[in-house]
Amino acid sequence: MKKLRFTTTNIVFGPPGEPKNSSGLMLACLNNPSREGIDVVTMRKRIRVIDAIEAAKEKKKTTIEIEDADFETLKVCAASMRWGMVHKDILAFSAYIEKGGEPEKDEVLKKKK
Repeated sequence: MKKLRFTTTNIVFGPPGEPKNSSGLMLACLNNPSREGIDVVTMRKRIRVIDAIEAAKEKKKTTIEIEDADFETLKVCAASMRWGMVHKDILAFSAYIEKGGEPEKDEVLKKKK
């Protein structure tokens, strides 16, 4: 199991009213298909993680625990994501996911006030 936290960001991905946290960045990565499109097997893997993130958001949680295989799905998506902007929060998010998302060891992301 991997524990990830939804850290505060200065950018919002999603409709108006979405929280300014890394859940939007996670969802953006998972919803972004490769240039070739997405096959059904990969789609199922991604939807499993998307559903977990959405459920945590609905319950107003600030952390999410996902299986190691689901984390690997997120990690691959984050590594291959092509962003449409340059932003330090994206770099911090990418580093956090690359490191395995361990909150207690996280030195890159700091809660912003």
